[in-house]
Amino acid sequence: MLDLGSGVQLRVLTVGKRGAILLLEWERFRLLLPQGANFDDLEALKNGAAVGPVTALLLADGGYAPVNPPEWIANLRPKLAFSASLLPTGKSFHRPRRSSFSKLTPSCAPTATVGSS
Repeated sequence: MLDLGSGVQLRVLTVGKRGAILLLEWERFRLLLPQGANFDDLEALKNGAAVGPVTALLLADGGYAPVNPPEWIANLRPKLAFSASLLPTGKSFHRPRRSSFSKLTPSCAPTATVGSS
């Protein structure tokens, strides 16, 4: 755990060859950042059950369905799920599949893709 000050903490949940799964926490706010998540990471975190509910979830790999399975999203129960799947040029890398959003709670509607254009 890394204390970022003012009660903000960053936890490294997994580290792999492609990246890490990070959890940013401040008071009751919890943001899960699965950068480079893979199947072993999901299994290690019991498909999100070991993490528990989060306030916001960055969909892994731009929303690529195999690393954002319905069980993962159902266990995390995010209030907001978002995807960063645009390249800096503005061209789409790949859009999230509708199946990635199938287990979102009714209060968590799909959001627009965010990119740096």
